Amino acid sequence: MQTEQITGLELFEQGLTKSVIKSMAQQAVEAVKETGNVLKVAEAISAMEAFIKEVKADESFKEYAREEIAKYPKGYTSNSGAKLECIEAGTKYDYSQCGDTVHAMYSQQLMSVQNSLKEREKFLQTVPIEGMLITDENTGETCKIYPPSKSSISSYKITLAR
Repeated sequence: MQTEQITGLELFEQGLTKSVIKSMAQQAVEAVKETGNVLKVAEAISAMEAFIKEVKADESFKEYAREEIAKYPKGYTSNSGAKLECIEAGTKYDYSQCGDTVHAMYSQQLMSVQNSLKEREKFLQTVPIEGMLITDENTGETCKIYPPSKSSISSYKITLAR
């Protein structure tokens, strides 16, 4: 029995759904585990991510894509069902020109509280593992405090050459 090979371009022409992408990724991981070339693949994936980021960030690419999508009044739907539509993203508001004293007061209070919280968190990170007795200056109450729990996720890092 002969299996039909599908090229990458044919896959993209047919369209890739999330479930197909997930399946392809799982197959790729299994293939890497069998061939043992994980470092080369990890580097290649990192390079592809950087490439994709650069293309997606390119303003002329975005504009060209928006022009093409605009040709379809209700957006463009691909063979796989992916919908492409023009949107307004990243809306930001600048409140500095509103002249609202209440907003300015709240902003100042928020910054002050955030700074106080950061200082307290730095202090808590220095508390010994066995804990420390402290007295609340406002209430006079004494309690034992402990350092925060710390966790991390083991991973790896790839730095591409310039």
